[in-house]
Formats: sequence, structure tokens, C-alpha cells
Amino acid sequence: MAMRGVVVHIKGDWAEVAHTFGLSQWNSAKNPCFACMASREQMGSVGSTSVLTPPFPERHAATYDADCATCERRVLISTKREHSLLLGAMKYDRRRGGYRGRAVFVELPDFGLEVGDRLEPSPELADIGGFEKLVDKLPVTLTFWRTRLTSSTHHRNPNILQWDWGKRPKHRNRHSAHIESWCLQNVLLGDVVGNFGSRCSEDW
Repeated sequence: MAMRGVVVHIKGDWAEVAHTFGLSQWNSAKNPCFACMASREQMGSVGSTSVLTPPFPERHAATYDADCATCERRVLISTKREHSLLLGAMKYDRRRGGYRGRAVFVELPDFGLEVGDRLEPSPELADIGGFEKLVDKLPVTLTFWRTRLTSSTHHRNPNILQWDWGKRPKHRNRHSAHIESWCLQNVLLGDVVGNFGSRCSEDW
């Protein structure tokens, strides 16, 4: 029997949410919760909970994007010399508490980069291990992550939180993430025949 379906609930424990999505862990002093603005000291408090409000301000599209934008640095590599300089300045940092990837270990003011800035996957370079091959594809603009400014997320995850008008992921508790969709609201309102098929077929 053919039927349409809508994703309304994605279940996963806190560790999986934090690790897979690149969000801060629960042992972070300032950003232990992926869903709200509580600090570690506030985690046991009910805050300003009411019938209409959660204990603390919620994280949402704007806060996630702002946290990512604060750390991201776009760097244009135009020449082979610039490529060589950047290649020599980077190495993989696998230390516990380190920079979590291929990072810059010398100051590079001409690129606007500092020690600890980490090369990030991007549409221009999906695999950071392929940096060497870019020498024949210049010019190219790459993305670096300023690790010292990291707050609620360790990198921008391209597979989640793609916020658009039709689907808005919203975290409810430490074990699950619900997706409230405009399409689902139409289904619940009984507007299946008139609107669901025509308006949502391309989105889903």
C-alpha cells in the first residue's frame, strides 16, 4: 500500500548527539547542553521554568549559525607559493585536548590565521587530507575554524540543522530531537488532500 510519511522524531542518546553533530559535551563548563543556554553550574536548576517557557533560553537556528560564524575564517589561496606556505604551517593534532584535526602551528598574519586555526571540510575541500592536491586547482577559498573561540559547537555540521522554512529541528531533551515540520502541521489539521501533496512533495 503506497503512503506518504513525515519524519517527526529522531532518537539518540546525548553522547551520540554531541559526538556525531560536533556539539559541546555535557562536561563543558559554559556550554554543556545542546538544547539550551545553561552552564554546567546551572544544569541542576529548573531556572525560570513555566507552562510557557523552558528553564533557560533555547538554542536555535540563529544561535547555532552565530556560533559557527564566530569561529569560521575564509582564506583565499591564489598562488602555489601561498599553498606551499600554508602546507608547511599545518600539521595534524591528535593530542587529547588539542586542536582536533589539521591545524596551523605558526602565525600567518598574511592569511589572517593564528596558531590553532583548524582546516575544515567545505564545498571546496570535502576531505582535508586532499589539501596537497589543490595546488593544481588554484585559486581556491578554504574554511578554517578558530578553535580558541569554540563555544557550543566544534564545527559546522553540513548534515544537520539545515534550517529552512519547511523543517525546523528542535531538541526536546537529552534522548531525542524532534522535527516539527510545517508539513506535519498540515497533516494534523486535516489538510492532506488540498495542500500536503502539492506543497510538500518536493521537500520530502
